[in-house]
Amino acid sequence: SQQIIHALETSGFLLITCPQYLPIELQQQALAVTTEILNASDNDNNDSNVVLQHPHDPKKYIMMESIADLGPHVSIEQGQILQRYRTALEAVKRQVLQCLALGLGLPRDYWVNLHQTNNSVLRLLHY
Repeated sequence: SQQIIHALETSGFLLITCPQYLPIELQQQALAVTTEILNASDNDNNDSNVVLQHPHDPKKYIMMESIADLGPHVSIEQGQILQRYRTALEAVKRQVLQCLALGLGLPRDYWVNLHQTNNSVLRLLHY
């Protein structure tokens, strides 16, 4: 927990590796699915409003709170992979929040208890 606090105080960035909660295979699958979905939007003649184009740089993105946000052209398997990825990220978030609380001398679940509702959005990006 002290390493997280130190990193945030000195650089503001964290590199989190947590294979217990977020296996590299799942990360690779999520990246591949995201690339497929966003590249397919280049050839999509349906004017889908799911994939958004950033106004000032060359990225495309989808804001995902649930599988339904991915639109009708995403396969069930693709949606399931991204939902597993999102669930894994939620587990990592809880662990980071616990470490932050401990590093600040607060009760372990101080921040976790403030994030009980599903308030996270996964932003799928492609440049």
